[in-house]
Amino acid sequence: MKTLKRYTLDIPTEVSGRPVTNRGVHLQPFGYHGFWMDREAQDQYWTKLMKAMGISWVVLLTEGDSVVENRNGTTPLEVLLDAGIIPIIRDKIEFPDGFVNFRTVERTVDICARYGLHPFWQLYNEPFDEREWRNRKVPPHDEAWGIIAGRWSAGARAAAGAGAYVGFPDGPCYSENPFERLRAAGGLDLFRERVAFYAPHSYGLGRPLWYPYDAVTRHGAALTEEAYSRILDDMASDHQWRDAPVAMVNEQRRQWADPNRTAIDDDTCWRGWEKIAWWAMQSLGEVPPMAMTEGGWTPRARAGVSPVDNRWSYTTPQMVAKKTLRMFDSPSPFFAICPWLLASEDMGGTGWFDDAWHGGAFPQRYGRAKPVISTLQARAPRELLPLSEPAVTDLDDDTRDWDWVHQSLGAKYRRGAEPVVLPGQQPAPTMRLVEVLEYEGPATLEVIVVDAGGLPVEGAAFYHHFPGAPSISTTGDTSPVDEWYDHAVLRWTDAQGRIAFAAGGPACPPESCREAIWPQGKGDVLEHLGLLAGTRNRHLNGVWQLGAVVGEEGGGPGNGGDGGEDGDHGGNDGDGGGDGGSQILSGWEVSVEHRPGPRILAGRLHEAGITLTVADPW
Repeated sequence: MKTLKRYTLDIPTEVSGRPVTNRGVHLQPFGYHGFWMDREAQDQYWTKLMKAMGISWVVLLTEGDSVVENRNGTTPLEVLLDAGIIPIIRDKIEFPDGFVNFRTVERTVDICARYGLHPFWQLYNEPFDEREWRNRKVPPHDEAWGIIAGRWSAGARAAAGAGAYVGFPDGPCYSENPFERLRAAGGLDLFRERVAFYAPHSYGLGRPLWYPYDAVTRHGAALTEEAYSRILDDMASDHQWRDAPVAMVNEQRRQWADPNRTAIDDDTCWRGWEKIAWWAMQSLGEVPPMAMTEGGWTPRARAGVSPVDNRWSYTTPQMVAKKTLRMFDSPSPFFAICPWLLASEDMGGTGWFDDAWHGGAFPQRYGRAKPVISTLQARAPRELLPLSEPAVTDLDDDTRDWDWVHQSLGAKYRRGAEPVVLPGQQPAPTMRLVEVLEYEGPATLEVIVVDAGGLPVEGAAFYHHFPGAPSISTTGDTSPVDEWYDHAVLRWTDAQGRIAFAAGGPACPPESCREAIWPQGKGDVLEHLGLLAGTRNRHLNGVWQLGAVVGEEGGGPGNGGDGGEDGDHGGNDGDGGGDGGSQILSGWEVSVEHRPGPRILAGRLHEAGITLTVADPW
């Protein structure tokens, strides 16, 4: 298998006794810290809140030396580091001025050294936004690029020389390769020397997490009235949130459908980091570390100006919470993900009323703390508590669970066999199913394979089983047959880490779909797949991650593991079943398996009123 070359920075695994995860937040939109520091001196309100949310990083603006200003006997930088929260310091400076805040950089180097890390400095911010230029005057394109590349390269070289890691600010969405613009000014060398990181502002802008690979973008999947109300959740009855009729939404979806669109073509989305990686491979031959220093989802935001992208409803505060959690859990190259915005007025500022997670917007529903805060408090970071089940997203980019998958699509998954490790050998990285995506459009079942950084994995071998598939022993694979099924087609992921398997049979109801996909070597299997009857080829696609860690499996329908629910591998349904092995018993079946850990019985009875008596033979 082939993965893209990438480098990492020297980041400790823990700071002040707290593990470092990818969770972060943009602290406030200004560079003065007296208001929240005074509150911290009283009751440590803000650091306690962030720790409860699992936050490891904050974007911290500095105006002059405000980030190291002594207040109440300490500094904002030390308060955060004492709480195990690492600041990414954004110097509030305008173009065309040069960076001159070197004394503050040196002081942060000295402070951070006591905590075992380098300070992280982002120089400048959104270079082509007129608000980042003195008197809001942006020069012509080439002249502006000369100033941006020259000022950043000179300032970053001095800051790195003092011992800091330096971040290059995002456009966002540059129209050309920024690494090539840095080359002549010497800035590209800072990435080669591995002291620089890229700091994009990856805003979702109402679009799905997997945009532009979702079925709406690519195939114009239609919105229903039921889905419209569901994704507006507690705002569904408010006409201010239901701004576009379903017919108008679906017409734009139909007209804008583009089956070949990628994040290289359209990087106005969270996955815009794919374009950065693409540019970096062209200029550097490797992908640099990335820290998202703004971005994520905010209420009501949409992409575009004229025309506006109305293909999805406004993002509600409840949906901001769901998408933010999924963003943290989804594989990506970001070592820190700091979405906009923790607070403004509640930290002594003004503006950004709706965006702030903590503030006065929607007080009648949520009070001062918006749903994203309670959502993050309820779910530990994946680095500390790995997800036990693959994440599930439906056609409307709503979060679902495996009960819904089983009831709506009939599918399930099973964790694969652990690789055999011979004495003296290192274990091979496992391939874990980490996400499933409801999809519709072409008559294909798609596989996406990524590495630990969310980047594509080329050459990963996958089997596709379907009724009538050839025997594995006749497909050219000469290795011993020990797979989930003994009939399947073998293919490999392309340079984008993808395979599109042609569906192996006609459309079917959920309970009778009999296709399966898994990595060669009896890896995690996604099964009971197929194109659903009565739909536009609705089905599930799967995302597998190389080297992913998964938590202990829970019970409940759809999580598989018993090898025999519904007689899936019984060998009498025409599927050429492998080693799963139970026979179908007079209309229903329940299987029980003893596993380490809590004693849980998981199964499914196909009618109500059946008495089940359980004895413990162990």
